[in-house]
Amino acid sequence: TLDRRHEYLSKGAKQVAKFMPCFNRPYRILVADPMTSFYTLKLPTHSYMSLTFHVSQLQAFIVNDPMLFPTHVPTQPKLVLMPDGKLEHHIDHIIEEQYVGHGKQYLVCWSGFGPADNEWLSWKDLDKCKALDIW
Repeated sequence: TLDRRHEYLSKGAKQVAKFMPCFNRPYRILVADPMTSFYTLKLPTHSYMSLTFHVSQLQAFIVNDPMLFPTHVPTQPKLVLMPDGKLEHHIDHIIEEQYVGHGKQYLVCWSGFGPADNEWLSWKDLDKCKALDIW
């Protein structure tokens, strides 16, 4: 979807408009109406944007083909071994949240990994997490 610059500015991001992303991540199409050129997308629950977009605000998502462009395959980051012996991954961003029992869980996207590696984590596991502060 075409980026909404006012969302960045309202969150206090001190960025120049030309450095802001033009399109954000791919979303699943729920309803397509080719007669009117409007599409309804599945957006994160925290988004305040309308779910319906005109085709001029959308861009097709094309998955990288590693057979055609082997140098464009993103490398997965190395694991970080903490002093206490635990392995640490870095969270790129939080995609969604859900209530489970008396607590919340968050669907996290790991830095350098694809959507197949997204994982639901308890809010207790995300204590003092920068991605949760941004969410």
